[in-house]
Amino acid sequence: MTNLLAYWHERAAQKDAAINLVEFLNESNQGEEIRMENLGPAPAELEDILTEVEDPREEINLGTPENPKLLFISKLLSSKAKKEFEALLREYKDCFAWEYHEMPGLDRSIVEHRLPLYDACKPHKQPPQRFSAEVQLEIKNEIERLLYAGFIRTARYVEWISNIVPVKKKNGKIRVCIDFQNLNMATPKDEYTMPMADLLVDGAASHEILPFMEGHAGYNQIFIAEDDVHKMAFRCPGALGTYEWVVMPFGLKNAGATYQRAMNMIFHDLIGRTVEVYIDDVVVKSRKRQNHVAELRQAFERMRTHHLKMNPQKCIFGVSASNFLGFLVHQLGIEVDKNKAKSIIDAPPPTNKTELQSFLGKVEHQYALDEIKHYLATPPVLVPPIRGRPLKLYIAADENSIGSLLAQDNDQGRERAVYYLSRILTDVEVRYTPVGKLCLALYFSAIKLRHYMLPSIVHVISKTDLIKYMLTRPIIRGRIGKWTMALSEFTFKYVPQKSIKGQALADFLAHHPSKEIEPMEEVEIKTIHAVPMQNNFWMMHFDGSSTDTSAGAEIVIESPEGELF
Repeated sequence: MTNLLAYWHERAAQKDAAINLVEFLNESNQGEEIRMENLGPAPAELEDILTEVEDPREEINLGTPENPKLLFISKLLSSKAKKEFEALLREYKDCFAWEYHEMPGLDRSIVEHRLPLYDACKPHKQPPQRFSAEVQLEIKNEIERLLYAGFIRTARYVEWISNIVPVKKKNGKIRVCIDFQNLNMATPKDEYTMPMADLLVDGAASHEILPFMEGHAGYNQIFIAEDDVHKMAFRCPGALGTYEWVVMPFGLKNAGATYQRAMNMIFHDLIGRTVEVYIDDVVVKSRKRQNHVAELRQAFERMRTHHLKMNPQKCIFGVSASNFLGFLVHQLGIEVDKNKAKSIIDAPPPTNKTELQSFLGKVEHQYALDEIKHYLATPPVLVPPIRGRPLKLYIAADENSIGSLLAQDNDQGRERAVYYLSRILTDVEVRYTPVGKLCLALYFSAIKLRHYMLPSIVHVISKTDLIKYMLTRPIIRGRIGKWTMALSEFTFKYVPQKSIKGQALADFLAHHPSKEIEPMEEVEIKTIHAVPMQNNFWMMHFDGSSTDTSAGAEIVIESPEGELF
């Protein structure tokens, strides 16, 4: 199960990952002519796909019948609300761009993208590639569009040259991407702090009305620093020549961090209050409908001031539920994307009683699996935690993986899921003892979900009392010592495991983890050699003697309860 119920998580870690160019760069393609049928699909970010929403949508034409400029609103809005939205959208029509040339770009005083290089890196020129006449014609058309929009310009005497990588969109059109792998390797990582996607989703949930917007060709709205434009050169096939990007293209390292920096500057005082922003995804949230138009107007004013343009094809207004960062967000909470549970739905039934008993503790093989399939595919509604109310953390460990479920009881006493985690173990972690793996599951969950767990009492539910195991040891050292110190800031209480659904899900996630090996996020702690505990000492009594020919000793260990060993 790939990333089951995990956040879509952190959106490919900043959306900075370059396009997968393996098909175009392997040796079998070198020197071969690239044809239309050889082109790879365009990444999802480059597709003009309608935003996934639960509400039926209705078109509003802000243009003319001959030159339509469409926007979308919820069909469930009242007639009065529809008129208010249409009037507002017409007033701020300039906040949208239907074509490239309608984007003047953000002011350079707000943000520019820079390309510093490692001192040891030398300029690199990629060898030219051959394209069929059909592909060349499509590339020519796209280059003309980019030139007309002012996104690129002709280049001369450049030292860095990258190749074009044309990709095919779902509508059959060609989008020109660039293979920046050499430039990306020569560029240091921008360590700008990105927002946590799960907190943004929590912030957007439980609001009565939501518009969802996405920047139009978002990266292309940010200029490259003039001193670095020469590094952005790319070679076109045939007689098209060589060009260089004036604006930030897709697939460039640190592009996500630069865009997020710009958005934070534009919406700085609105973020968290009425606006949530993750790179080019924008949500304006309102708890009450009567305040929504005024709050949306405030966001539009910021966009107009800074010339930020939204993609009308990916915007929808006045909806009660929509997909945001891979989750369905609505007033009641958060639902997992049904596609993420697909591998569960397609999972084969257990082959024997032992397999199922370890999963759910029942013997009705197919029935129990169908129950869990239904639970995950319904899908469950994740809810933001309520501050001050205890949380429940179910943890489980398998031979090769760990999993956990964070939950909380609502006002009716019904348990609601807050977050799911799972991952496979590294080669070193696989050799941990069963208790050590459970301790790792607790540490991993606490570090990942620290922002949820720190303000609350957390009831840890597992097969073993890890709190007692970790905190009542006579001497805390090594790996367990580091984890214990990291966990000391949390308020944990152990609750014995019962035959309940939460633990079944934690066990299931441990048995079906994310296939990606995720490196542990280390907590910075000063070196600890040994930490004596203040209470519950174990005592060791010993005596011995030695001679020139022999030696001996007697040792008695006394537990805190007075037991002698």
